[in-house]
Amino acid sequence: MSKRALVLIAVGIVFIAVGMVVFVVASTSQSDAPTALELTRSFDESPTGFSFRYPDDWRYTIPMRGLLISGLPETLNNEEAGPTFTIQRTQPLSTYPTLEDAMDLYLRRGALSTERQWTQTSDITPITFLGREALTVDLQGRDNEASPQQNSRIIVTTSENTFVYVMVVTAPVTVWERFLPTLQAILESVEILE
Repeated sequence: MSKRALVLIAVGIVFIAVGMVVFVVASTSQSDAPTALELTRSFDESPTGFSFRYPDDWRYTIPMRGLLISGLPETLNNEEAGPTFTIQRTQPLSTYPTLEDAMDLYLRRGALSTERQWTQTSDITPITFLGREALTVDLQGRDNEASPQQNSRIIVTTSENTFVYVMVVTAPVTVWERFLPTLQAILESVEILE
């Protein structure tokens, strides 16, 4: 066999080896990318308010009228920090001068109050949510010294009859990226029925 043929075979083998490495790396990185958990359960016990879908191993609690929190049982029982989805129905928009004021009041009374340790990590941004005008903002922090650092995304919008709805997805910083696809899927499953 000629020297040129051997060189061509060697170059071909190198190209094949490089191609295989690229394929393996691409396949591994795609399979490691976080994916949403399947949303197999539905909350539809508020026929004139709202509904949403959530994963099979999640539960929900309604600690007070107009407030629902969904998450893993150990998170809802305050045994272990984990991802949560919260939806709150507040006053009609006529109670607030604007949707911006509704968001501001929610933040000042909640995460950004002086008793809590949260900071705003994004600007308040106008978005469209369920075909409605809405605002969103990201936060990071914790409720007290004992709780872990968490990320939170808040969306504020209104129903057709102008009640303000606040939706919050939260997870510890250490698992935020892993659960973000699931939290986003839950948000996308929300229907405001009033």
